[in-house]
Amino acid sequence: MTCSSLCFRPVMGGVFLMSWAPALGRANGLQEETPCLPTRVYASRMRRESAMETLGFGNRAPVLANVPWPEQVRPRTSDLRRSPILRRARSAAIRPSSERNLFSASSRPRSESANQRLSCSSAKFVRYAPVVGQGPGQTRISSSREGGALRMIDSDADIDAIRRRPGMFIGDVHDGSGLLHMVWELLANALDEHVRGSCRAVSVEVGEDGSMTVRDDGRGIPVDRVDGVPFVQKALTSLHRTPTFDGHTPHEHVGLHGVGLVAVNALSSWLSLEIFRDEKHYRQRYERGIPCDALEAVGSTSQTGTAITFLPDPTIFSNPWFNAGAIATRLRELACLVPSLSFSFVDHRRHHFHEPRGIRVFLERTRSPGKRIFGVVAVEEVENDISVEVAMEWRDHPRTSIDSFANIQRTTEGGTHVRGLLNGLARGLRDVEGARVNKRSLEQLRDIVASGLHAVVCVRLRDPTYASPTTSRLATPAVATVVSAVVRRAFAHELRHNAELRAHIVGQIKRVDHP
Repeated sequence: MTCSSLCFRPVMGGVFLMSWAPALGRANGLQEETPCLPTRVYASRMRRESAMETLGFGNRAPVLANVPWPEQVRPRTSDLRRSPILRRARSAAIRPSSERNLFSASSRPRSESANQRLSCSSAKFVRYAPVVGQGPGQTRISSSREGGALRMIDSDADIDAIRRRPGMFIGDVHDGSGLLHMVWELLANALDEHVRGSCRAVSVEVGEDGSMTVRDDGRGIPVDRVDGVPFVQKALTSLHRTPTFDGHTPHEHVGLHGVGLVAVNALSSWLSLEIFRDEKHYRQRYERGIPCDALEAVGSTSQTGTAITFLPDPTIFSNPWFNAGAIATRLRELACLVPSLSFSFVDHRRHHFHEPRGIRVFLERTRSPGKRIFGVVAVEEVENDISVEVAMEWRDHPRTSIDSFANIQRTTEGGTHVRGLLNGLARGLRDVEGARVNKRSLEQLRDIVASGLHAVVCVRLRDPTYASPTTSRLATPAVATVVSAVVRRAFAHELRHNAELRAHIVGQIKRVDHP
């Protein structure tokens, strides 16, 4: 048996990974020395993980514990600093495989040193992964694919990892793209069935409660037991290290790189599964990724297929509302790309919108970076036949975000009402903190109050004028005067009575004075 280490050579845009056999066998006291087949993999900055996948480690770094680096292949210190993959591989050399899960606790028991070695013979590598069904921290060596897929890590750890880092698996959980990605994952499974020639129709339904159902007439997800649990339960609770859970080809990705059903299950308040296969109707329910009961056959049937219904978890998604327009558009595209497959879409939701709190709600629902420092400051007045509504807050982020409207028409380029808002804030600050800011210009004060500002301003007037035919920029001069006066009074009053707001603004002044 021959052991080998890896040499990482930094190059432009990535690293080269090469296997080395000489000297390492002698360093470990091995009697036999059989050179390994050379393995050379290029990893770009965008696809570093593919190198580890090619070498047989999935997306994990190789375990090099207790294997010394031969002097002629020992990396330079500068190489360690420049190469992220090398830093990761080198750090893995001093940690057991059970601790190399980035999302699991760091206080897991260490495994035996013999189980931490990297074995190489004719470029074959031993893979390490926790076994499903064993206790946390318990590991076992798996040196081959079983049923076309690698061994899965602990399912509870997978669910917890996805729920703590949802953006790494489905994308943004605030702008709606993550919700759509969950739908695309289910559609991808139906498309796989169609590629195999067993699915002709796919239906997508949004329930009255906001749940999503994707149904196909394929063969139905397999229910055979794998490692003591049904295959479908493993697919819903365990991450896979291959393009598909069972290693089948061909495979279709509807969105980005698929993460499988487990991400959909983990990020749902509940998920209901129905399988029609082998003349039986199976059913199972999950809550936040955990099965509530065992998969059971509830009756006989002549149909085939799979139906999955899930409700996005509101503790994960800031706005768990599916964009029906985006779903319909994507289904139309797929109907053109896959003409032999039929798609249907139904939205059972009742769309009723009523917001008595007005632009306060608009401000709260508008996405802005940073964390809100305190509550919303709002003012609504009518002066000189011009109605002014303003809602504003400050966040611990330097970016300024202002949404503006004139006669309920969005003004994407701002205008006199936005200028009046900033001028009013600056003058209100001068009224209260005159001793601190009297020597500063109005422009400097505007920069101070605008840092971290997130606001909505809406004006209504009889005869607005715009700077362009597109009505994207308000140009009525009187609006700036009126908005400035209204905001100045309201902001000065808030500074005098809101100690938290005043402390934040004073802190901004001090940061400008002492950067």
